[in-house]
Amino acid sequence: MLENAIHTVIESIEVAPAVSLSVQMNGASIPVQSNLGFASQCIYFKKIREYSSEAISDCFAQLFQRITLLVGYRGSIDELQKGEIKNAILRHFSSLSFEEIYKAFQLDRSNQLAGDEQKIRTVTEHYQFFDVSYVTSVLVKYQHWLRQLQRDHHLPIAPEKSAPQLPKHSYDTEVEAYMIQTFEDFKMTNQLPTLCSFVYNWWGKQGVLKPFLNALSQRKLQQFREETAQVLRQRVRKDISWSVAYKTFLSQGDVDYQGSGNKPLTDALRKILSVKKEVLLRAFYQWKIENNT
Repeated sequence: MLENAIHTVIESIEVAPAVSLSVQMNGASIPVQSNLGFASQCIYFKKIREYSSEAISDCFAQLFQRITLLVGYRGSIDELQKGEIKNAILRHFSSLSFEEIYKAFQLDRSNQLAGDEQKIRTVTEHYQFFDVSYVTSVLVKYQHWLRQLQRDHHLPIAPEKSAPQLPKHSYDTEVEAYMIQTFEDFKMTNQLPTLCSFVYNWWGKQGVLKPFLNALSQRKLQQFREETAQVLRQRVRKDISWSVAYKTFLSQGDVDYQGSGNKPLTDALRKILSVKKEVLLRAFYQWKIENNT
C-alpha cells in the first residue's frame, strides 16, 4: 500500500514517476544531480500540502536540523520561532517539496540564487537570527530561480495531465528503488542521503538490517558509540543547542531507537537518535559493500 510505504519513510523521499539518474533534454542527457536536472524533476516531488499532519511534523524537525547545520547557524531556534516558520511555509510555500526547501538553502549558501531584479547574486545572511524573514527570503529567491530556469530551458511547470499514472500497488516498488539508489549513490560518492533516519528505518522494516546488527561485536558497538559522540561534538561546535543532546548522550548512551513506547521524544533524544542512525546507516552500507550484498 502506498500509505504504508510512504509513512515508513515519513513520506519525505517519494521519487518521481519513471525516475532515472538522468533526464533527456534537447537530445542531451542531464544528470538529476545538476541544477537543470533537479529543476526538471522537482515537479514530481511530493508537495508539502500533500503530507499528513503526523508525517509533516517529523519532516520539519529533520529539516530544521539539517538546514541550521548547512548554513552554519550558531544558536538554538526556540519552539515559537519554529512554529512561525512552519506556519509561514504551510501558508505561502506549501506548493514546494521538502527536497526543494533543502535545495533552496544549498543553492543560497553556494551563491547560486538570484538576488534583486538586477540579478545581483548574493547569499542571504541570517546574522545569527534564524527567523521567518530569513527563511522566506531564501524561498522567494528559490522560486524566482526556478521560474527563470523553467523559462530559459522550456521546462514543464507541472506534470502532464495526460501522462499515465503508476498503479497504486507499484509505489512500494518505486520507494524501494529510491532506497536502493541511496546505497548506489553512497558507493559512488561516500555521501549519505539527507534524511538518514527515515532511510535507516525503512531498511529496518524490511528486515535487512538484522544480519548486519547480529554480526556486531561489542568492540564495534563501542566504536559506533565513539563515532556518535564525535559527530555530536561536531554539531555542538556548529550549534550550541546540540549541547543538551551531547550531554544527554554521555549520561544515557544507549537510547532506544524507537523511543519509549508512545511517549514523545524530547528534542535532545530526537537529535541523538538521528545521529546514531546516521552512524549505523554508514556502517551498514559499508558492510553491504564489503560483503557484496
